[in-house]
Amino acid sequence: MPRAAPSARAAHMNAFLHAVTDCLDRAWATKFDQARAVFLTPRRVYYSRGGRGPCGTYPAETAAAYYCPSNRGMYIGLTHVIGASGQVNPAANHVVYLALLAHEYGHHVQSMAGIGGAWWWEVSDKSRAARDAHSRRNELQAQCLAGVFTRSVRGSLAVTSGLWRQTVQGDYRRGDDQNGYGLRDHGSGANYAAWLHHGYRYGRIAYCNTWVAAASDVS
Repeated sequence: MPRAAPSARAAHMNAFLHAVTDCLDRAWATKFDQARAVFLTPRRVYYSRGGRGPCGTYPAETAAAYYCPSNRGMYIGLTHVIGASGQVNPAANHVVYLALLAHEYGHHVQSMAGIGGAWWWEVSDKSRAARDAHSRRNELQAQCLAGVFTRSVRGSLAVTSGLWRQTVQGDYRRGDDQNGYGLRDHGSGANYAAWLHHGYRYGRIAYCNTWVAAASDVS
């Protein structure tokens, strides 16, 4: 476990998120170094009170956690995120919050690798349906990358099979068909959960190429 276990208290969640982000920084910096690619760590904006950043106000209306490529910032509301995660008690299942953080970090990895900018450039002048289709592939890849990281720390961060099963089951409720926002940019609950588990099951980045996946797997 990280040096600070999470709880519903903002200070505990803050310490937990920073401790896990330290792990993410080391893990992904190593991978980029192996590829001889430039890597900069993300900005951490773990907040108790809302504010405004380059990507707008936070917390966002539809997200208690998001990544802003403009300043490489990961924005997570220390108490907001608990409500957005179905009121899962952090002390009972910290893996929910570990995976959520790893997802946002996955977007940072995509940004540093050039994936984030490339997909948007490709469809920025296309139809809403085309933009949403690329957005789903982007979000589901971040899910898969989160699964890969979580598998890599399953021993050191106490990711038991039971906690992982609960985390995956919870992500079924976070899909476009479940969240009630009427958007089609993250993928169905089934696919949102499936790609998270796919990354965890295989534990390899190469298995996260959602850009060549069948349309039905990224719907």
